[in-house]
Amino acid sequence: MRHNQKSGSREVSKAVHRQIIGLFAGILALLIMIPSASAIDLFSVWLQGHSSAVAGDGPYFEATSIPVGGYGAELGLQILVLQIYADFTIMGQETAFIEQDGEMVEEDVFVHWNHLGFGPRIRIPLPSDNFDLYALANANFLNADYVVDERVVQNQAWQFRGGGGAEVRLLPILWLGIDAQVGYHLFEDSPGVDAQVRSFLRFRTTVHSGGAEDQEPGLLDPVPRPLAPVRPSVN
Repeated sequence: MRHNQKSGSREVSKAVHRQIIGLFAGILALLIMIPSASAIDLFSVWLQGHSSAVAGDGPYFEATSIPVGGYGAELGLQILVLQIYADFTIMGQETAFIEQDGEMVEEDVFVHWNHLGFGPRIRIPLPSDNFDLYALANANFLNADYVVDERVVQNQAWQFRGGGGAEVRLLPILWLGIDAQVGYHLFEDSPGVDAQVRSFLRFRTTVHSGGAEDQEPGLLDPVPRPLAPVRPSVN
């Protein structure tokens, strides 16, 4: 009886996996098929620092407080509509026993929520070049380290996420923004849903089609005042 229940549970889990992956593939195809409705950049590279809040289900979130708050950095590259990025985020510190020279030593270790991902990022045209609005869908290799019973657990799996964000230009290459994504992670012990919201400060340089580099003044740039007309002196 238990064997039948486990077998049925696996079949349901596989069906859910197929539905999630199918939904992600549909969103991915939709984003790729509508570049004419978006503002496409030729090339873009960025480095950012961010704060993050993550919530979800599964052992990672059961072992930590929900939502989990953290901080980190991201390095990214975008060519046309495809972005590739590495996101390193620390979600706190826990006490665990680590083996050193054959002995178990108690140490403070970091809890991680790291991503190496790729996928389309589509800009939505806006009247001002100082504001950026976009939608995205990503496939990520997720690395999540956490502590259970004072032992470090290293969990790695594929994750599929979709969402969007908004940015405002402060200086020619400095942007302040926020993004939100909903994902489905495929951890072997317990697949589940997760959500993440980040606020970030991003250094980004962009090259548009034709090779023109994006160097528009930002909102914090001083506005040049027109010179006063020179009046002829009267003797």
